[in-house]
Amino acid sequence: MLIAGFITDTASANDPRRELLRIRLTIERELRNSPDMLDALKNVADARLEYGEHRKIALSRLEMDSDYRRARVEADEVQAKLDAVYHQYRYGVAPQNVTHPLARQILDLRGVMSNREHEALIQDIATQETRAIFLDAARAVIELRRRIPQAIRNDPRFRHALEQMKL
Repeated sequence: MLIAGFITDTASANDPRRELLRIRLTIERELRNSPDMLDALKNVADARLEYGEHRKIALSRLEMDSDYRRARVEADEVQAKLDAVYHQYRYGVAPQNVTHPLARQILDLRGVMSNREHEALIQDIATQETRAIFLDAARAVIELRRRIPQAIRNDPRFRHALEQMKL
């Protein structure tokens, strides 16, 4: 019986296919916990935090933009109206002729906000730089993970177990 990659039945320990699977899982675990992979994952986490901080700073500057503030306040007010309509019809279906215009208005206002946020992030050089660092770090992890199957196939333990299975 195989539980979490470990053979629990001693009779099945002699099964070459199970041994091959056990070795493959062991090698994969070793690769996923290798210093290179752990460093790469730490780099991604650090870069994500730094990018998030720069993103927050860039977006906080929008509070000085009167159009953005107005859209946010108006969207919140319309959302409150829509919530009140849904609450009024809690046990039934709210009429679409009431909910759809409100929902459309919310989408339009949130669209204005989203466009301003996008512009703010694009214009902020520090945010763009930290985003690039984050994406590079993420690509490094993806590349390491992409190499795992080939590394398993090339591992002498796996090759030996594969040969044993063919006998």
